[in-house]
Amino acid sequence: MTTQIIPSELEMTDEIKQAIYYINHGDNVFIHGRPGTGKSTFLKGLRSHLNVKSKNAMFVAPTGIAALNIHGQTIHSFFHINPQDMHAPLDYANRNAIKTAWKNLDILVVDEISMVRADIFDKMNERLQAVLDDERPFAHKQVIVVGDLNQLAPVLNEKSNLQQDQQCKETYETSYVFEAKCWEGMNFKHIFFTKIFRQTDVEFTGNLAALESPHSKNFSQALAYFNKRVTDKRPQEAVCLCARKIDAEKINQAELDKLPQPTYRIPAFQSSRYDNDWKESNCPAPKVLYLKIGAKVMFVRNDEKKLFVNGMLGRVKSINCVKEKTIKSITVEVAGNREVEVHCCTWYKTILNKKTGRQEPDMENYFCQFPLQLAWATTIHKAQGMTFDSAYVDMGEKGAFSIGQTYVALSRVRTVDGLWLKKPLQESDILPNPAVEKFYKDIKGE
Repeated sequence: MTTQIIPSELEMTDEIKQAIYYINHGDNVFIHGRPGTGKSTFLKGLRSHLNVKSKNAMFVAPTGIAALNIHGQTIHSFFHINPQDMHAPLDYANRNAIKTAWKNLDILVVDEISMVRADIFDKMNERLQAVLDDERPFAHKQVIVVGDLNQLAPVLNEKSNLQQDQQCKETYETSYVFEAKCWEGMNFKHIFFTKIFRQTDVEFTGNLAALESPHSKNFSQALAYFNKRVTDKRPQEAVCLCARKIDAEKINQAELDKLPQPTYRIPAFQSSRYDNDWKESNCPAPKVLYLKIGAKVMFVRNDEKKLFVNGMLGRVKSINCVKEKTIKSITVEVAGNREVEVHCCTWYKTILNKKTGRQEPDMENYFCQFPLQLAWATTIHKAQGMTFDSAYVDMGEKGAFSIGQTYVALSRVRTVDGLWLKKPLQESDILPNPAVEKFYKDIKGE
């Protein structure tokens, strides 16, 4: 991979060079990196690089949103895994149809690996082995996984009645991907992206790192550092990052109600044949967008002409209609008093073309909506991967409920001057993650 293929936002660091070296030599690679180290941007460059080298790479992710972001498929879709019964056998017709396509697979890229459960990773391995009649790990296909195990953890509902969830709890020590039975045989080369592009303040990044675990050497010092940013009044320009969806929705609705202008109700348009693919949690934009003139909004997509980027904030200046009150465009005022005319965008699911053996957009499975959402508040989960100039972190009355949640929230801003907290952080907001701590110590030889 040359420096020309690496996107301009990234510096060609020694870690990136090392990752490229291993990938070019056919090794399985695990790319680690804290928030802001350029993992997502690297993936974009990697796709271009593999295309240039005529490598057939297929991209998958554990959630619908993550899959859309990398123009890939969900793990369940690609591997034909039933979410309600992952052990259901692959029917004969599907097995034959995907066998030819999978034979042409050179490299499998898995994003957001921290959210992939051990049993799902084993099932991915088993399915490749069975379809391709090859007992080697992942049927001897090169595998690249990307993510930060200190961020959002795999979902395993303790109260679930699904047999597969019970089996996961009984079979694996934890649900993390490195507990998978096939893991050791993968012989991953571990590359740590350490250069942080989002933040440049060494004191800020050092204290963020110390909050990865309550067992960190400077943990108490880091708590005190961030607790200096407590204020009970949310700064007007800051996005409120909420631990829970209901809290974010309440804030957005209350702020919208304060505006005197009429409300515009803008429903999304989607392919009716695939309603189940576009549940609210899988949609890149609201299924129904409620706006008023003056509403604070956030872009949820990168513009091809670079007029806006994912996470950019603005205010609705005008809503431009044509006949029969059909909305043609929305004018949004962004930083620098610049106005952007926003049109409806279309997102397509990605499918595997069983004839060519390559992933491509499914032109019949689409979701159309303006790439905006209300932005007085959003959830920490939705904010993952975004960067804000200012944020107000509200963990709610019950505090953090997911490993890595607080860490993700605090790392969304570029500087500590753009960060505020509604209430002081407690040690209980940094949920311990002993399995991940041990995993990192083992691979680093500590």
